[in-house]
Amino acid sequence: MQIHATDEVEGVPLLEIRALFRQAGLNGFLSARSIRRRLLLTKSKTDRLIAALRRMGLLEPIGDRREASSAEDEWQLSKEGVRLRGATARQTAAARNR
Repeated sequence: MQIHATDEVEGVPLLEIRALFRQAGLNGFLSARSIRRRLLLTKSKTDRLIAALRRMGLLEPIGDRREASSAEDEWQLSKEGVRLRGATARQTAAARNR
């Protein structure tokens, strides 16, 4: 998987999300609190980001908690989230020329 250095999700650079996913380690577990602290987001911004990551298929509730709806729950990387964690970043021509 390859991502562009300028890509964003809910205003958060995808490179920062990739770093967050890498920090989650091999088990791929994240909590809303860890996301909020790592990315320095407000609670509402964190909630929107988690919702977007779920819609994109990058995060899912842990194990048998498939009904998780609160952003305070813990999450795990989906197969696509694991792919993003290992993705390489490609700079655009504009970014290289800065």
